[in-house]
Amino acid sequence: MKRYLVMAVAALLLGLGIQGAVVADETRNYRGDLDGIHKVVLTNNVGSIRIEHYDGNEIQVDVYLEAQRRGIFRRRADISDVELDARKGNGVLELRIDDENVSAEWIVRLPHVNTLDVTLGVGNVRIARLADTELTVTVGVGNIDIGGQADGVGSVLAVTGVGSIASSGLEIVERNRAIVAEDIKASGRGDKPMELTVGVGKISISLN
Repeated sequence: MKRYLVMAVAALLLGLGIQGAVVADETRNYRGDLDGIHKVVLTNNVGSIRIEHYDGNEIQVDVYLEAQRRGIFRRRADISDVELDARKGNGVLELRIDDENVSAEWIVRLPHVNTLDVTLGVGNVRIARLADTELTVTVGVGNIDIGGQADGVGSVLAVTGVGSIASSGLEIVERNRAIVAEDIKASGRGDKPMELTVGVGKISISLN
């Protein structure tokens, strides 16, 4: 818990909020088909990840990079060598940006995949039109917003260390609320599990 609180304070001091519009110093892109891929893993340090499922054949990823200001003179860091690391193996596609000098705003268009795993240190994750996919999302400091159909969603576990959870379209099995923490166990109408975890922030689930 202390680690999440430290991250929250650091985010405020460094001005790492998510912007209303994408402001980019540089961009990175990835395009690739998902033949033979059953799991997609997305990892980002600071920024946001927005994902929309669509009826296509390839994953489309556009990442907008903004250099962070560092040092006593608040100079922008050099991010020219920051890469969107892409690795494939054993049916898994992993895309990663892990650099403390950059805020990375991801926009992802994703075909159907069996399993999706998203990790973000500081920022917001938003997933629209959630398909029949096993989903795990972990955010250190920030928010998770999930929208889609309840037909493909099975068991749901949502946990906040410091924050709150709002949900609709789910059958709540159990809800626990402490002074600052909250967790729920719920179920949709399908069989694919969903696990959402936020250290400090909010979780919103809206299923039809």
